[in-house]
Amino acid sequence: IVSAVVTGGLVAALLSAGDAETPAPARVAATERPAGTIVFASDSNRLTAIDVATGRRVARRIRSVPGCGGQLFVTGGHVVFSGELKRRTTVFSVPLALDRAPTRLGAAHQFAASATDGRVWLAGTDCDRTSMHGVREVTVDGQVTFESDRRVPAEALAGAVPDGLLVSRRRALGVWDPATGTDRAVGLEWAFGIEGNMLAGCATGSDCGKFVIVDSASGRTVPVHASGRRVLEMGGTFSPDGTLL
Repeated sequence: IVSAVVTGGLVAALLSAGDAETPAPARVAATERPAGTIVFASDSNRLTAIDVATGRRVARRIRSVPGCGGQLFVTGGHVVFSGELKRRTTVFSVPLALDRAPTRLGAAHQFAASATDGRVWLAGTDCDRTSMHGVREVTVDGQVTFESDRRVPAEALAGAVPDGLLVSRRRALGVWDPATGTDRAVGLEWAFGIEGNMLAGCATGSDCGKFVIVDSASGRTVPVHASGRRVLEMGGTFSPDGTLL
C-alpha cells in the first residue's frame, strides 16, 4: 500500500535545534481534532480517500501500479499517482474528492511534487530505461509550465525545492537546476521530509546513521537528537504547516 496523508492538528515530534546536550523541548498538545484526508492506493488497483473527521470514504478504480513501483502524493487539492498505460508508467491526477475521472499528466521514468503547490515534475519517459532524458513541470490540470530535453544527472528523483530538483546519485543528494544544468550538493544521502527549502534526512557520509535537517538555500544544518536514551529510526515527514517533523 502506498499512502499520503493531509492532516491538521496532529503532533508527531518537536525538534531541538541545539546539540545533544540541549534539554528536550516541552511537550506540545494538539488543541484541535485531527482533520483532513487520508489517501491510499491498494494492490486491488483502488484509490481510496477517507475524511479523518467524519470517516466518510470514497473509492475509485485506477489503472494497475507500474512495475517500477507506485508513488502517490497530494498537491493543489489533487491526488497524483501513477499507473500503467500501454506498458509505460503514466502519471495521473484526480481531485481529492475523487469526484472526477483522472487527468493524464504524461509518461515518466520518475515523478515528484514540485515546490510550487499544484504542480508536478515528470522526469524521463520510461522506467525501463537506465537514464532519464528530458524533464517537464506540469500543473495538476495537465498544463506544461516548464520543459527541457536535458538529461537528468541522477539515479533517482527525490523531490523538489524552490531552486530545482533533488537528485540522487551514488548516495549523495544534490539540487539540480533544469534550466541551467548546474547542480550542487546539500550534505545529505537522502531526504525523507521536504518542506520548501527544508530537508530532513541522512547526513552525507553517515551511512544513514545521522539524522539532520538542512536548509537547502543557506546550507545551515541542524542535527536531530532523540531525548533520553531513545534512538531515532531514519524516516519521517514534516507536518502540514512545516513547523514539526
